[in-house]
Amino acid sequence: MALKLVKTYLEDTNTLKNILEFAVQSEENYKMIRCQILHREIYIPKVHRACIMKIFKSRTLAKRNLVGEEFHNWLQSFLEMGEHVNPVQMIDFTTSDYIILAGFLKNTAPILKNQKKTLLSSECHYGYFLESFFQAHMDKLLRGTINQKFSEVIKEEFDISDRYGRQLRWLGRLWCQYPKIGNLNMSLYKLYGCKKELENFLNNYPTLAKNWKNEEPVEK
Repeated sequence: MALKLVKTYLEDTNTLKNILEFAVQSEENYKMIRCQILHREIYIPKVHRACIMKIFKSRTLAKRNLVGEEFHNWLQSFLEMGEHVNPVQMIDFTTSDYIILAGFLKNTAPILKNQKKTLLSSECHYGYFLESFFQAHMDKLLRGTINQKFSEVIKEEFDISDRYGRQLRWLGRLWCQYPKIGNLNMSLYKLYGCKKELENFLNNYPTLAKNWKNEEPVEK
């Protein structure tokens, strides 16, 4: 039994060795192997999987080296394809009921914080309504009907910091344009850490960016 385990471990180690030896030969080989790993097109022995994914799937690599198709492939590696993505129906910020929005955000904030984080969908939804509330709040400020800062309101009413609120609102706006973002199995912290790279990708690679939209246009 012990010899069998040793043999299996040796075979797995040789597989890992072959992958790394090929990847280290050139930048082109590295990119090819990385793409295959992120798309799960290449077998990685279970015993070495965590180490390999740490090397080829780290946020640092994505931020420093990945642009265009490579960034698209990296992002797709977090996409959960089993979930259906529904079109996003934008609402009229200026006519939204301020009190109803506030009540909804207050009631759902604890759920957002206490649930197990898997897909970004819940934070996308919350961020969308928080952006709606922000627009309604700004409208009231301009009209002079309220004078309290938005950051103070969301902290007092929803127990959400200004920083987290800005991230949620950014995510909500992004989700309206690219609804498949909600099907990413990653944290908002991780996605926001790649904000510059993500926005560069979406703005400069429109053909690839279309993959993150619905088949039908998002209504505004």
